[in-house]
Amino acid sequence: MWGIASTFKKNDDPKRCEEIKRYSRIGDALQKQGLDQFASTVNFNVITIEPLKIRYLNLMRGFRNVLWEKG
Repeated sequence: MWGIASTFKKNDDPKRCEEIKRYSRIGDALQKQGLDQFASTVNFNVITIEPLKIRYLNLMRGFRNVLWEKG
């Protein structure tokens, strides 16, 4: 995968952070570990990656060098 990464602090853009959290499985993982309350108090970094190109390979399913590029 090739892309452009960017970061922001959770408290700098809480609305965007909540939107990202809805699409990820991080909330479930934190809850299973008992860290969901702790994570809400910490101003952590959020890293986003905008994909520009993705190469996919799965020989068991017959996919070989499938390439997607942002148009």
